[in-house]
Amino acid sequence: MVFVKVAWGCLIKVKNEGGLGLVDLVHQSKALLGKLLVRSMQPRPELWKVLLRNIADLWCPRDGGPWQAKVVQSNSKVERTG
Repeated sequence: MVFVKVAWGCLIKVKNEGGLGLVDLVHQSKALLGKLLVRSMQPRPELWKVLLRNIADLWCPRDGGPWQAKVVQSNSKVERTG
């Protein structure tokens, strides 16, 4: 069995241009992330956006949640004694 070493640039070229037509995973992942970013900026309320927003609110509530109230209370106690 003989293995031939071929440059990556030749492997990812389209078959019409003399390549093997393999998908370049780095470029494909960058393109998909860009597509996701563009879609996330559009104002339409899609289900996946609503779910991500709800999950983000659980992890980082916009009002600060109960932990922020404790910090404010502890800071006010420190200010009174100081």
